[in-house]
Amino acid sequence: MKMKKDRAGFTLAELLITIAILMILFGIGFVAVSAYYRNLRFNEVESIAKELYIASQNQLSKAKENGVLDKYNETYKSDSTHYLIYNRENDYTADGNYKAEKNNYLREEMLLPFGSIDGTVRESGTYIIEFDPVSGTVIQVFYSDSGRYGYKKFTSFSDGIKNLAGNEKKESRKNYNGCVIGWYGGDVSDISYVNIDNDPILEVFNGNVLYAKVKDGSLDAGKDLKVMLCVKGLESTATKTFTVTGKKDTILNNDFILDDITREKMHFSDIRADSEVFIPGEDIELFLTVMADRSFSNVKESNHVITNSLFDSIVKEADNTVTAHISNCRHLENLGSAVSKIDYASRNLKKAEQVADLDWSEFLEETNKSVYANNSDFGDNSNFGDNNYYPINLSTAFMYEGNDRIINGITITINTIPLENPEKTIPFGLFGTNTNKLEVQHLELRNFVIKSGAGTGLATTISSESAGALIGKASGEIKVEGVVAYNTLKNETGKDNATEIAGTVAGGLIGTMSSGEVKNCAAAVYVNGSNVAGGLIGEMNGGSVTTSYAGGHTINGEFVKFKENEQGRSNVYSKNGSAGGLVGTTYSSSSITNCYSTCSVQGKNAYFIADKFVDDKGEALSKSGNNYGAGWIMKNDDQQFPDLDMNDFSTNMKHPAVYYDDFWKNDYYPYPVISEKDTSQTAWFLIQHVGDWALPGYRGDFINE
Repeated sequence: MKMKKDRAGFTLAELLITIAILMILFGIGFVAVSAYYRNLRFNEVESIAKELYIASQNQLSKAKENGVLDKYNETYKSDSTHYLIYNRENDYTADGNYKAEKNNYLREEMLLPFGSIDGTVRESGTYIIEFDPVSGTVIQVFYSDSGRYGYKKFTSFSDGIKNLAGNEKKESRKNYNGCVIGWYGGDVSDISYVNIDNDPILEVFNGNVLYAKVKDGSLDAGKDLKVMLCVKGLESTATKTFTVTGKKDTILNNDFILDDITREKMHFSDIRADSEVFIPGEDIELFLTVMADRSFSNVKESNHVITNSLFDSIVKEADNTVTAHISNCRHLENLGSAVSKIDYASRNLKKAEQVADLDWSEFLEETNKSVYANNSDFGDNSNFGDNNYYPINLSTAFMYEGNDRIINGITITINTIPLENPEKTIPFGLFGTNTNKLEVQHLELRNFVIKSGAGTGLATTISSESAGALIGKASGEIKVEGVVAYNTLKNETGKDNATEIAGTVAGGLIGTMSSGEVKNCAAAVYVNGSNVAGGLIGEMNGGSVTTSYAGGHTINGEFVKFKENEQGRSNVYSKNGSAGGLVGTTYSSSSITNCYSTCSVQGKNAYFIADKFVDDKGEALSKSGNNYGAGWIMKNDDQQFPDLDMNDFSTNMKHPAVYYDDFWKNDYYPYPVISEKDTSQTAWFLIQHVGDWALPGYRGDFINE
């Protein structure tokens, strides 16, 4: 016979008893846990009070040694005990005959000046420091801070607070009107004294990472030291202290990082200041203080260094505008407000000057060093960008003076996540886009690789609507003069490297321009635009191009059809649309004068120079006015050579050339160069030709003897 299972649940009485038992157990557990956490908090504030005691005593001893204490006593005419009251909300407060300015003086000059203690302790809490000004001795310290168990804001040194002093009053301090109070004073015989002999030396490196360190040999060996880097914004007056403790070797192995743009949350704008807020782009003053860790000691201070937070330096011009000096890739990237959070309007930043050659690979090598000591002062330090350059996007009028310097190896090969809008397709280039006037001049761009967008063979979710070595999409007016983009790298076989500019609309120098002027410029790079491609400019919606050119690439003296990463492949290629040796697509408001191209061009529609240079039948012209195209074009597998003749060659057929194809190493460039069209031009890439060329039907006549 089977037994029936009892399916009945708890009765109401049983359920109520169970709930009552659980509530009792939870109550007991809550009380125990609450007491445990209160004890932890109490131990913490007691420790901070001791830290304040040691720091203020060290500074008081220093003040007495330097005669500042005597000056204080002369000023306030008192030999009784004095005290400093500080609370973070109302800053310095007064009690009785103690004036606010007196408390200010005590804190800033004698007891807790900037650099005497960790800034979070100095600025975030509220404390009372009682001291004897005659003997120069700290008597006791009370401390409170916001936390789980309340915040006692000290506004007076009342009897109620005084009665909390002493080890026997611990229980009272654990719960004083719902707050936890820390105290230290009385018998200090357990605190030893350590003498610091050496003056520390501060070194500041304003490079691809902005960081500071203690110079080797400037610290005392064998001692437990506390070293603080003190940083002050010269405009914001914001302050920050970075602290490292330990022996000499431990401290020397740690760098204080202030701006590393390759790690998220470690930019200068991410520093959580102890007071005020730093201004990105302001100058900062830095110095070190060294003292014993958890012991009384003398305090040593280093040399002071002033540097800029984002750039090499800044200069205020006569018209009160600001110019930023750029000497490495970090400075360059910091021109982008999405990276640095710089406010162009408030900074009145109108111009940048490049004062040194820049190299992206050197930037990556330096920024990939070991993680720095004080990452916790910034927050999450995970990498971002996957070693890709992030384009500078500008919404204000700006000028970039290259000073004939070089930028080498800028790379955008995968989906660089747009910092402003991760879902948006963005233009790629040294400058991504501008919505106001942008001027760029006297700059050399080498070995740029931009491969993001349709038609590049890469799996991408974010594509480039426009790509160019210099500017992705010029939405505002531009003025570009004296800029060249070309390659110097070769692969292991000695062939020209497969670097290229690729995107939906692509140009060797500029992807898309709307208005303005491009003159005395050149590009000699592979260009791959899925919809539009141009050797110099992809799409011209307006503006003018004068005295500029695009250089080609050959293999064994010949152009070949498009093949991914092959030398000599179609120099300008558009799979789906228009391709031009100089410009891919033009509009009626645009003009091209005194320009040329030696590129091979392949596309659904292909042109020697640009789409506007066609005859009355729509056939592409290889020469028109003062412009010529000396490459070949391939339109729907129909290959056409330029109809150049002997009259189109230069009267001086011995122009030197910077070639990619070794076939041309004994040849001279035979066609007119820009300096022949405009004799005032003296830039090296305008008095010679950068890139390869072809001489169909004439090649043998022009071998250099």
